[in-house]
Formats: sequence, structure tokens, C-alpha cells
Amino acid sequence: MNKMMANPPSVGEILVEEFLKPCNITQQQLADAMGISRKVVSQIVNGSRRLTVAEGALIAALFDMSCDFFLNIQHMSDRWEAHLLTEKHRWTPLVPSEFPYDDEVAAPAK
Repeated sequence: MNKMMANPPSVGEILVEEFLKPCNITQQQLADAMGISRKVVSQIVNGSRRLTVAEGALIAALFDMSCDFFLNIQHMSDRWEAHLLTEKHRWTPLVPSEFPYDDEVAAPAK
């Protein structure tokens, strides 16, 4: 099982610190380029809303990046959130710990 050691940076943090600030682009300018409201960009930046696949692909295209870049950052944030939920709730497993599949290998389709 993978151990997550620290909270990864959010899409919003990376977007602001590595792209918007250095390029002198405002949230409004990004929103206009994306065809969405500034409120949505603000929610992504402040972490109150997750980045959708379409938004990630569009932002990547606007900054001439691979679409994987922003989607991977969102994925790391999602995994961190899942890790925190698992730690918080300590759910009881439905299968024994000896079950042959772990989080790195998908179970075969039935």
C-alpha cells in the first residue's frame, strides 16, 4: 500500500504561484480565456472546488502544457483527501487483509 507523507500542493496553489503570478495573468483574464466565470476560477484557486477534466485540459492548453500536468495535480489532491477520510473514519474492511489485491493492482473484471 502506498504511504502518503504530506499534503500535496493544490491545483490552485500551483496555478497561482507557477503560472498566473509569473505571467501577470489575473483570475479574470484566465476566466475570460476559459469562457467561465471568475467565481469558478476563484473556487479552483482557493481549493473550494476541484478541477474538472475539461478545465484541466483547457488550462493546460492555455499554458501550452500537457493535459496530464494539471490532472495529475488534481489526482494527487484527490488521493490525499481519500487518505484523510480513510484515516478519520477507520472503516472496517469487507474483506480480510490477506485479500490478494491491493491499491496498486486492479482486480480482474468478472
